[in-house]
Amino acid sequence: YAFVFAESTSTFAPLAGAGACEHDVACPLYRWCMLFFGIIAVPLSVLEPGEQAEFQVFMSGLRVIVVLTMSFTAAAAALGADFGPEFAPTRPPPPLVRLAGLGRLLPASIFAQNLSGSVPLVSRELADRDQLVQVIAWGIFGPSVAYVLLGAVVAATFGGDVAQSANVQWEGFCYGQHTDAWAAPVRYLIVLFPALDVLSIYPLNVAVAANTIMSLAAGDRADKLQRRTTTRRLVRFAFAIPPILGAALVSDFSKIIAVAGSLVFFISCAFPPLLSVLGKRLCRRKFGDERLDTTPFTLDGGRLW
Repeated sequence: YAFVFAESTSTFAPLAGAGACEHDVACPLYRWCMLFFGIIAVPLSVLEPGEQAEFQVFMSGLRVIVVLTMSFTAAAAALGADFGPEFAPTRPPPPLVRLAGLGRLLPASIFAQNLSGSVPLVSRELADRDQLVQVIAWGIFGPSVAYVLLGAVVAATFGGDVAQSANVQWEGFCYGQHTDAWAAPVRYLIVLFPALDVLSIYPLNVAVAANTIMSLAAGDRADKLQRRTTTRRLVRFAFAIPPILGAALVSDFSKIIAVAGSLVFFISCAFPPLLSVLGKRLCRRKFGDERLDTTPFTLDGGRLW
């Protein structure tokens, strides 16, 4: 998230007349943007999720607008619309399937859909927890459709020429050879949106990480500690800083996603089933089979049988 913010904002600077940035840790502009991210993101990270509710709802609506705008303009460019020489589609078109890229696709896809760690945070803020299953299901389905739509259109249009953070591709977006009244707002919105987007996501991830570590470290005292507002804020503050320092040292986005996605694979796809098996075994040992309910639930909250 820190890398995406720094790349988006350092791309914006050349649009405003500053020198171009190579989006590398050696670039002074990239470092300043990273520092700026820390100044904003760290204080936001100590807030409670409920205190960010209005901001999160606003950002969700803005995400839909940006995804649709990116998909439409990229598709229009592929069909022949002239949005400037820097926004021209790849010629010849990229191959429909490239299995060599599967190693990058899978970690990124798993990372993008990792909601398991956020379930306790979401459930705590829900007023009607009977709707939790539906909320999580739509939270997975909606972004999946958006990611597939945007990824397919952008890949089909730009192929291997696409930037590491795809929104940067819109840096040269204009209408024909000129920047008119509607093209400029579109360009600035798409290039800068990820910077705003990660500011809304980063604090939630910090809260999940801080709560998890507190539960592991404090054991039976975790609930008592998490009720202390000052303790929660201090732990979140401590967890908000290391990722920013990491992004200041590594600026290869594909490597960041590959490492994060590989770890998330075990967190999302391996550990939960293992914990489920161990949990059932422990419950059987303690309560017996007759008191163990293992019946699956459907998305509408009803029983499968």
